[in-house]
Amino acid sequence: MEHVNAPGAPEGSVEQLLLALHERMRVTFFARLAAEQLTPPQFLILRLLDEPRPMSALCQDLFCDASNLTGMADRLGERGLVERRPDPRDRRVRLLALTAKGRRVRARLERGMLPDLPGLRALGDDDRAELGRLLAAVLAHPGGSAATASAPPGTAAAPPAGERRTRLEKRTIVPKGSRNAPSRTP
Repeated sequence: MEHVNAPGAPEGSVEQLLLALHERMRVTFFARLAAEQLTPPQFLILRLLDEPRPMSALCQDLFCDASNLTGMADRLGERGLVERRPDPRDRRVRLLALTAKGRRVRARLERGMLPDLPGLRALGDDDRAELGRLLAAVLAHPGGSAATASAPPGTAAAPPAGERRTRLEKRTIVPKGSRNAPSRTP
């Protein structure tokens, strides 16, 4: 098993195993991104573009400055993965949209990571089904009041159940007071 730092977690604990799996997935996925000549933030832009979106909204979702997004969008545009379009409702607003090539690259990356994950292919059908069931049970509890009460100190808790969150917010906890934390009011 890969060594991971899980302070206070005994060897072979669920916490340590999840951290080891996360590290293995991170290494595998970063290798996939490198093969496509993409950075993780560039891929996240591709993931957030299910439909054309205002660049200002992407800045909020990515917790980045407009100049950072502009540079990433320029590089993605030079590769033919995204394009800028005027917003038909407001000519002052620029939308960022995936091109057909961008959709193909995103789909290839999204479906290509897990088959490359060492160890996953070795599981039999029954083991994969059991792992899927257990992970689904963990992921069925995205937050809410219980998670808010038990959120580690200094972290942003999940919004109350039923409140709309962006795709990125569903995956990210941002430290309070972080300069990258979004400045939104509830």
